[in-house]
Amino acid sequence: MEQPRFECRFRHERALLREVFRAYRRFEDNSPRPRGALDIPRHIRLNAGLDNGRVAFSFREHTGNNSLNRLIAAACRRLEEKFPALLRRELEGGGPFFDAVTAVRQAVGGAVPSPRSAVAENLRPIAHPYFLEYESLRRTCLKLLRDEGVSIFDAECCEETESLLEDVTRLWERFLESRLRSRPEPRSGDLRLTAQEERLMFLSPRKTSNPDFVFYSRARTPLAILDAKFKPHWNDFFEGQDSSYTDEDINKCIRDMVVFHTSRTGVIFPTEAAPDRLLFREESIAGYPERLFTMVRVPVPREEADESFFSWSEKLNHGVDLALDRCLRPLLLS
Repeated sequence: MEQPRFECRFRHERALLREVFRAYRRFEDNSPRPRGALDIPRHIRLNAGLDNGRVAFSFREHTGNNSLNRLIAAACRRLEEKFPALLRRELEGGGPFFDAVTAVRQAVGGAVPSPRSAVAENLRPIAHPYFLEYESLRRTCLKLLRDEGVSIFDAECCEETESLLEDVTRLWERFLESRLRSRPEPRSGDLRLTAQEERLMFLSPRKTSNPDFVFYSRARTPLAILDAKFKPHWNDFFEGQDSSYTDEDINKCIRDMVVFHTSRTGVIFPTEAAPDRLLFREESIAGYPERLFTMVRVPVPREEADESFFSWSEKLNHGVDLALDRCLRPLLLS
């Protein structure tokens, strides 16, 4: 849902350049000051036999308190619930987005519907040419309330978006490499790291093996291999649940172990488990008790309200260090 929440701000600011969206809406009332059309059946039902001076009537008004603005207000409330720190930061200090949100909230008053109601009453596209900017905003708000996004794999998606696409798996690998290279090990001269090292497996056809991280001794003897994985199924496997989704990764790790002649191989992956939970496991490979398969999970902290990125990243780095300390200790002592 990353893309819609930022696109909502962009669409909202552009739409408000026109003005707050207004539409004719039918209201019903029962008061001493009638206007519009009298509603006789409802008047009889509400006021018959009562000397209250009230008259039931209905009227149409060109107002900002309409279904679209209620949809926008509901989308803003959803953002406020899910990303409070983000929305508060966007609204601080005024600016076009602050003006846009304030104008819509004033237009609807306290009439912010539930997400289900807001979606149900805004399924019809906006056709008025003067308010075409609001059509893009309507679609974006619907995606927010439905927890949808824009998929690059959707062949029928005809929307243009301004986006940045990044491979999270590659980011995870680069982050771990940076952290491993910056660690001040007690015996750093005895442990060396290579990343994405390539070694030949077959001559014909040519086939290579290139694990993410290989740890060497001072004598350039391979000690261990570690592959970075960004897959939730590894956490299930770590907890003792059988998962066929990890089979391909396990086979690759054991293949790399054979090619590089190491006694240890394994994976390192993120988890939502607390830092005080078990972060490291080693299993002997059946038939080869001297060969070990290692699983290292890195606790990723949840972002707290009003928490800065620096504070959050410090907690993440602390979790990485806890996991790596347990993982690298046997190599430093070998």
